[in-house]
Amino acid sequence: MHKITIFNLSLLFLVLMFLSCAQQSDRDSVNDLINGNAGAFFNPFAEMSESGGNYGMLSAPFGGDAHIYTWWREFKLPPDDRLITIQVAGDTANVTVSDDITGHFYVDTTDDGILNPGEKDMHHSGLIYAEFLYDPNHQSPYSNGQGWYLSQISAYEFRMYEQPKQTVEIESIRVHTADESFDYTYTDPAQLYDVETEVPYFQVGDVVYVDVTCSNSSTEGWDPPTFVYLHYNLDSRDLFTDTGDHQHFTGSWVPQSPGVHHACVDVIDSACIQNETEDDYNATAWAMPYIVE
Repeated sequence: MHKITIFNLSLLFLVLMFLSCAQQSDRDSVNDLINGNAGAFFNPFAEMSESGGNYGMLSAPFGGDAHIYTWWREFKLPPDDRLITIQVAGDTANVTVSDDITGHFYVDTTDDGILNPGEKDMHHSGLIYAEFLYDPNHQSPYSNGQGWYLSQISAYEFRMYEQPKQTVEIESIRVHTADESFDYTYTDPAQLYDVETEVPYFQVGDVVYVDVTCSNSSTEGWDPPTFVYLHYNLDSRDLFTDTGDHQHFTGSWVPQSPGVHHACVDVIDSACIQNETEDDYNATAWAMPYIVE
């Protein structure tokens, strides 16, 4: 009887070891995809980073007292700390990627033709969710050739690492084309979207419109209190038009190159663009993935 019990326990141990090794192998495959064929979905920094100095100054563009001085960001890449959590259950792997993002926010308030900005520290936390499925018969450009492929992806959310410093919030983002072949309103950056049927596919040259609703609880008193930008393609950003209530903004962009990209809606508190050195950086962003064919 004791020999049978010992045998059963040994068999159970071997089965558990096998399952553990199999799950680790699956996690390794998914991790390789996140850093490989599906990596562009997890990296919105190409659109959000800027070389600086080529955007110029706008004096009170919406009639208030808040100016838009020359500004740009530089992220420290790769992020200081990227935590990838992969939970495998059968043929499904649920993934959470959280980033600790640091860098600098540059502002040049001197309209003298010389680029000599001040520097502010910038610290964000970034978060994105995904689902991978295992199906050896499924064809996908975002697979590893061994059965695992990217099935669903969320937007990437940038938040202030120190939450009390963040007064700006995105409430909704509507993305739509002129012919209404795509028309969707994003209200939750953590929502997952099917890569093949729900993530938007555009053609080079399409005109894509964006309507943003946001809020700002700052008591600084700048008019307008918020500036909203759209980052797209590489090193491209446009200022949204404030519709007049400082909460609703409109803009558009034209996809320019094939591949996986992000349209990044960037909401910035006006105060942090009015000076060069104060510790008042305050912004949030949602980066929605899209594919250009």
